[in-house]
This record gives sequence, C-alpha cells and structure tokens, in this order.
Amino acid sequence: MRTSHEAPLSRRGMLKGAAATGMAVAGLGAAGPAHAAAAPLRATARMGGTAVTLSVVDGALRWSATRGGRTVIDTSALGLVLSDGTVLGSDVTVIRSRRRTVHSKWSPVYGRNATVTDHYQEQR
Repeated sequence: MRTSHEAPLSRRGMLKGAAATGMAVAGLGAAGPAHAAAAPLRATARMGGTAVTLSVVDGALRWSATRGGRTVIDTSALGLVLSDGTVLGSDVTVIRSRRRTVHSKWSPVYGRNATVTDHYQEQR
C-alpha cells in the first residue's frame, strides 16, 4: 500500500520488477527440465513490494505477479517453445524446492561504481 507522499508507480517500473523477480523464481536459463513445487511458490522482493507466484496447473507452469498488493500480471502460462517445437514448461514434474539468500560484491570493468552489490533471495 502506498502512502499519499509516494509517487505513483509507472507501468514500466511495475513490470520490470515483476519480470526480474519472476525470472529469479522460475530459474530461467538453467539447464535441464523445468521444475516447480506441488503447492504454489511465492517469492517476494526484499523490500516487499513485488511478489511472484509460480504454480503447476494440469502439469503446466503458471505464474502471476503483484506489486503493492495489486495484480500486475494475472495467472499466465510460463514456458519456452524451442525451434524444434519442443515446449519447456508443460508436463512438469515436481522434484523439490530450494530457497537461498545471496549477498555478494563484484567489481565492474567500467562504470561509475567501484563495486556492485548483489543482494537477493532466490526460490528454485
């Protein structure tokens, strides 16, 4: 819930936060088949504003996102269609769920910051 002194959220800002959180929850980019927990999984951004829910409905991955308690993305299919027609995200089997917190620093090759801090929570 926003207070009266906060600026209204832009659509771009809400979608950007939801997409970043969603990809972290789904573990996109990982090798191997997609997996999700039997019960819906919910990951919330550190500051608590953005939340993404990942679930399996009839064997297919589904996700939704909220920002400040408002639905940004309603329940939608989540998956990839490869060039050979293979669909990743259908016929999903639940194996396990893991959660971890990462807090690390790294130095970019160029840019205005000498170090960059990565601090996030991950749900796999």
